[in-house]
Amino acid sequence: MCIAFLIALPAAALAAKPANSDVTAQVVERLDMDYAREIIEEVCAMGDSEIGFRGAGGSADQEAAAYMADQMEVIGLVDVVLEAVPVSTWEFRGAYLEVPGMEQMVAASFGGFPGTDDQSTPDVHESLVGEVVWVNNGYDADYSGKDVEGKIVLVNWIGYDYWVDSIAYGAWEHGAKGIIVTTIDSNVGQNDWALSCHDGLYVTGWPPMISISPENATKIIEALGSGESLTVTMYSDILKLPELAGTGYNPVGYLPGKYYGTAKDEFVIFGPHHDAWFQGAMDDTSGMAALLVVAKAMREVMDETGWVPDRTVIFTSHTAEEYGLDNTYYDWCWGAYYQINVEHADDWIGRTVGYLCMELMGMAGEPIYINCVPELYTYTRDVLAANIENMPYGFNVDNNAHTWADHWTFSAAGVPGLEFETTSEEWEEYYYHTQCDAPEIIDYSYLEQCFAVISDLTVGMVTSTFAPYDFETLATDLSSHLLHEEELWGVSALDEIYAYFGMSTENRDRLLSEAARFQEDSAALKAALATVNPAKAHEVNTELMSIVGTLDTALIAIGVWEQDWYPYQQPINDVYHLWWALEKLWAKMDGTGDDMGLGTLNWVGMTWYYAYSSYDNYMDQRDRLTGDRVASWGLQTHLQLSVDIWWEYDALMSVKGPDGPTFEDVLWVVPSLEEVLGGTALAQLEDAFVLMWTALEDANGQVEDLVEDISKGS
Repeated sequence: MCIAFLIALPAAALAAKPANSDVTAQVVERLDMDYAREIIEEVCAMGDSEIGFRGAGGSADQEAAAYMADQMEVIGLVDVVLEAVPVSTWEFRGAYLEVPGMEQMVAASFGGFPGTDDQSTPDVHESLVGEVVWVNNGYDADYSGKDVEGKIVLVNWIGYDYWVDSIAYGAWEHGAKGIIVTTIDSNVGQNDWALSCHDGLYVTGWPPMISISPENATKIIEALGSGESLTVTMYSDILKLPELAGTGYNPVGYLPGKYYGTAKDEFVIFGPHHDAWFQGAMDDTSGMAALLVVAKAMREVMDETGWVPDRTVIFTSHTAEEYGLDNTYYDWCWGAYYQINVEHADDWIGRTVGYLCMELMGMAGEPIYINCVPELYTYTRDVLAANIENMPYGFNVDNNAHTWADHWTFSAAGVPGLEFETTSEEWEEYYYHTQCDAPEIIDYSYLEQCFAVISDLTVGMVTSTFAPYDFETLATDLSSHLLHEEELWGVSALDEIYAYFGMSTENRDRLLSEAARFQEDSAALKAALATVNPAKAHEVNTELMSIVGTLDTALIAIGVWEQDWYPYQQPINDVYHLWWALEKLWAKMDGTGDDMGLGTLNWVGMTWYYAYSSYDNYMDQRDRLTGDRVASWGLQTHLQLSVDIWWEYDALMSVKGPDGPTFEDVLWVVPSLEEVLGGTALAQLEDAFVLMWTALEDANGQVEDLVEDISKGS
């Protein structure tokens, strides 16, 4: 009877269930790189134009989402769904530039910008025809003496320091009807014949924009330099729907854990994005391949060995990571924002141990780079240390999540995230968001090594008895910022400033106290977790995830230049620079100095833009940046209203020689800056201090209660 019973059992039931330490090895053995190649080649062939593009809500974006959902079902994920996301649809179908005497130039565009073809007559190709004018970098001063009214401007985009939305505003402001962007002198788009596309931070009403290669742009500039007047034909075919009138999709599938479908289930989320500029082989078709290949391998381990993960893995892919929303500064990561803050705010937050964001990977020579929330830093470093053989080009880990990927908005919602990618500054300069990011740059041997590391990260997070958090990294990092006496972020130098304005340092001091308490509490928690009864894991994990939610929803913040900062860092930056400038101005007033502090004031708020743009352009940027027009995920992360000292700075800049205003003519600037510092800047700093100490106080209470419960064995 026993023999008959055994014969009747399927082979999978006879296999020994692997120990958790063996699961990663078994997953890695099953990584199907032929499948990875198939995914990358098939998805990269999905494009709305001959040069690719899977814009949010467009046909190729929807096709990629459907492909992911279909593949999830094929490999055995359960409860697979396509979740709709309202987006500002942008479907790029093609673009070109025609210049007399030159071959037709292939062009691209920037996310959100409309085409020259308004789609009203499908059989008619509507183009812009006009004289082209070279306006250098597109700064406001570059338009001086140039008539661009009703013409098409050609502009060099310098890259990250001056985004294309400011260029677009300046062109619109001066009456241009079309914009041609290139990257002759830039920190992006430097590969041979590279076309660039990024999110455009588009505002309704701006003129159409296309991008051409530096080589083609140079031909035009040389012709113009010889005195020619060129009338060009600019064409771009782009389907653009009004704000949030389109639909993208986030496919979601589940690899069931042992408590799937019950209140005791905990989650690990694994997710790339499927929208793309051009073919997007690394960014982010490689992430799509990582999802499907790792999910397939994990499913096979389950089916063949009987192993069941301790936690359910949620596999998802996002639309609208590159761009998805008009009239805001924060037009990227929209699909992820919508998923975690709208679609799953009630069922994923507080139950998810971590989110693994898979981004551009697989080019030989590019090191592994991971940025993560501080509580996942130790875990991430430990996993990488065990995978040295799989990282032939090295690795680096930052203990702060950065703002250019989907894990940012998840983390700020209380789901701690990390981003995995293989990039360098050189890669960004030559390949990032260009047609050069194509399947042929993928090294599948290296990609398999990346997948092996990712498998270890995933399995470790799925099988760890306790959520793999280490709060000491956050405690140390925060205290090192707050207590640093020489660094910009140290708070001790505020004593003199607060005394000058007759203000109490109570909130500053309370933050320091709670930060010191958190340092002690995080160490005590680490020691307590080493002794806790594994039978109490779920109760402990629920508390740990609650602590993460308290900390990350309050301490993850953003600066006006998208820096991943603590909430106090933007306002203290403004406070210190205002104070240092005032010290110089006071010295000039009493004759002991001659510096008006312009170099210092340049770093207050968005004053940096003064050298590039008009006041109206600056204000448009400020309104969108601070969410006055369309609030997106930027406001989710405690962005402070940018301190505005444009006119004070302008007055000081006017003091340039004997024929203009003198310093005495603009002395009104000094009390005005004092008012800005003593009012707006310090008020924002106080708000940040209160936000932070309140969160730390709450978290400290949670940690101390948990340590006490563990010590009692409850």
